[in-house]
Amino acid sequence: MDFTKSRDYAFLSQASYRNLAALPRGSSGVVLEDKLTADGEGVLSPQNRFAAGQAELLTGRTTEGDPTDGYTFLHQTPNGPRGFSASVFASNDGERTVIALRGTEL
Repeated sequence: MDFTKSRDYAFLSQASYRNLAALPRGSSGVVLEDKLTADGEGVLSPQNRFAAGQAELLTGRTTEGDPTDGYTFLHQTPNGPRGFSASVFASNDGERTVIALRGTEL
């Protein structure tokens, strides 16, 4: 596994701690970045807020010349009473679907 893929998987793991459940399937670019970088009242896991450059790397917006870079949000099962949450992302090149499972709070 190369550095870029390792970095992306770490970012996707971090993203799974954000409240993305209200995003529509297929959210990417600025829409996803706004959710990843949001701060303030009612934000789930504010300590897992992305820096703007980090969010742009995850969505692939830092390499606008290559639309196959980055990931798109597909789905999130939000944190429930048992503490389970999972998020699903698709690589923009169509080669990978990644399921990011977060730790429980039990």
